[in-house]
Amino acid sequence: MNTVWTILLFSILAIVGIAAEPPASPAQTKKPSSLPDLDIVNRLREGLKSGTPAEKETALNLIRDLKPIKLIPEVIEAIEDPTPLPAPASRDCKASWGFVGHQAASVMAEMARDIDGISVGMKPGDRAYQSYSFHNDLDQGEKLKAAGRLSEVRNNWAKWWDAARK
Repeated sequence: MNTVWTILLFSILAIVGIAAEPPASPAQTKKPSSLPDLDIVNRLREGLKSGTPAEKETALNLIRDLKPIKLIPEVIEAIEDPTPLPAPASRDCKASWGFVGHQAASVMAEMARDIDGISVGMKPGDRAYQSYSFHNDLDQGEKLKAAGRLSEVRNNWAKWWDAARK
């Protein structure tokens, strides 16, 4: 998967005409991620701002083609994934800091807030933590799956997405 993402991201950068250094080898980096550390959004933003006319056109076409919003259904599906995530390199523990579904729900909360302005929280008008997140259940993926909570949160986000895209 790392090779596919690397090729995809460097292809995008090459098309936009922005040079990038190759990602560090796994032995050279402390990051557990399989994706290279590239800020595509800022590179596309810069291409639109100060690129040549051809670079600006290419950046706009890439934004049109990529449409990260198209990945919302996949992020919603990932909420049901109880797979533990690796512990951050800065921690002196072997336990995971969370699970895939928890992070997917957090990503959905951020994307939804950007789309409709409503946060997941405890303030009036916020989406309820219980319905849309796993606020204090960072390492409970398998237990939450068995209890049906992963499906519950996934279904709530799926209903939101069905309503939001109409």
